[in-house]
Amino acid sequence: MILVTLSSPAKPVRVMHKIHFIYGSGHGFSGQRFASEMLMMGLRQRGWSVEVIQTPVLDRVSASSWSSEVGERLMLTLRLLSAWLKGLRLALGSEILHVNLGQTCFALLRDGFPLLVRSVLAPYRQTQAIVSLHGNVFMSWNDQSVETRLLRQIAKTVRYVTVLGPRQKDRLARFGIRPEKVIQIDNSCLIAPITEQECQNKHVISAAQPLRILYLSSLIETKGYPEFVEAIGQLAAQATFPVEAILCGKITVMGSDCRFPTRIIARSWLESQIHLINQSPQVRLRWINGAEGKAKESLFQEAQIFILPSQYRVEAQPIAVLEALASGCAVITTKVGEIPTTVSHQTALLLDEATPTSIVAAIIELQQSPQKRLQLAQKGLHLFKQRFAYEKHIDLWEKILLEISGDRDHGQA
Repeated sequence: MILVTLSSPAKPVRVMHKIHFIYGSGHGFSGQRFASEMLMMGLRQRGWSVEVIQTPVLDRVSASSWSSEVGERLMLTLRLLSAWLKGLRLALGSEILHVNLGQTCFALLRDGFPLLVRSVLAPYRQTQAIVSLHGNVFMSWNDQSVETRLLRQIAKTVRYVTVLGPRQKDRLARFGIRPEKVIQIDNSCLIAPITEQECQNKHVISAAQPLRILYLSSLIETKGYPEFVEAIGQLAAQATFPVEAILCGKITVMGSDCRFPTRIIARSWLESQIHLINQSPQVRLRWINGAEGKAKESLFQEAQIFILPSQYRVEAQPIAVLEALASGCAVITTKVGEIPTTVSHQTALLLDEATPTSIVAAIIELQQSPQKRLQLAQKGLHLFKQRFAYEKHIDLWEKILLEISGDRDHGQA
């Protein structure tokens, strides 16, 4: 908030900044939605007035019949038209607007329609708007695809486009979006970082204590949960040390051509694997169907090793990896998307291939070398505090938004 001094009376008057958010809402976890809601919360805590327009998203998690799908699509259409009318009023006005764009052709229209209309009606005047790209889908677009042309058109009318990594900045430059319009803003998370002493304490494990391993993400095949489960299965057949592994997440099916084309098939396979693994005298695997808030925080705090063997083609900067860093976990992950620009070999074990065998080898390496496990966790924790801390994240966003609003003397308030 800003203190503005009037000539009479000589008392400061508080002026509240206002911002509107547009992003897709739907069932299950969405990094796009989480990033917007995390930013909204931080701005509200700092006195901003925040209003939201949620564009509807089809349910990819809950099972539904054909008739219910038809009804759902009709309701979504009505909600989308309502969101577009509200968004268009804002895009044609002068208030600050933040749009978190989906990255399919439909999602670009769903979230960016008001800005597209604005670019046609007022092509030479920028809005007080900023758009964000979460995920990595746009990295696979060619320079003249429909999606690229839509993004270019949206970018013309906004002040800034934010991305999560340097490779993404380079790709937008290739698309013809001016480099000075593109800002890299790292993700953050709501888990407060543990202390150095707490990090050291959690990695002191006696021979009788189990090594605690965590996978926490949506159970999408390309996120690597089948490879994680199979790795724990291999470990159960050969481990000479106790292991407690947790798989946390909701099953999400992303197409009929995947290994498990339905949630029922995926659940059946998962439960049978857990039953086999838990016959081992050394290894236990437990599945938790999603966790939030304190329950999720406890899972990270109790784990010594966090594993995300992702092969997800739209992977950018997974929030779960940042949560693991903040919690003092030694991270095992892969080199897809922007993960290699998020963590390095000094702060994580980066696998060349996300195979069960490579995952098992990484687990054994960290079990046999407690010092290496501790060093990875400590350096990862330091990285989080220096680069991904929540307050720093909000500081940067607030600075950019105040610049967009034309308020450059906020720091003197």
